[in-house]
Amino acid sequence: MMGHGTEAPLLVAERLVKDYGATRALDGASLHVYAGEVPALLGSSGSGKSTLLHCLAGIVAPDAGRVGHAGQDLAAMPDARPGELRNSPSPWPTRRTPTWCSAARPSTT
Repeated sequence: MMGHGTEAPLLVAERLVKDYGATRALDGASLHVYAGEVPALLGSSGSGKSTLLHCLAGIVAPDAGRVGHAGQDLAAMPDARPGELRNSPSPWPTRRTPTWCSAARPSTT
């Protein structure tokens, strides 16, 4: 992890736990993302990636632990606020898709 001095993380997940019946999807997951960072989330099928993202976005509430955005606890926000955060402009620079990634590739003949 890069040094961040006194800068506070933009997004924080601390000790997240989420169960679906007898299946534990998250077991103490933690994450700190600072402004300007572009994190990657890797894991095998069924390892809890989607559940973690749903908790971070406020779509699913964790059974235990805390999610925070810009110093505010998501659980303490009014119900509409996490939705506003999901629909707000990204704090990360916009990336353009290279033309060679388009669905209709130009003919090479």
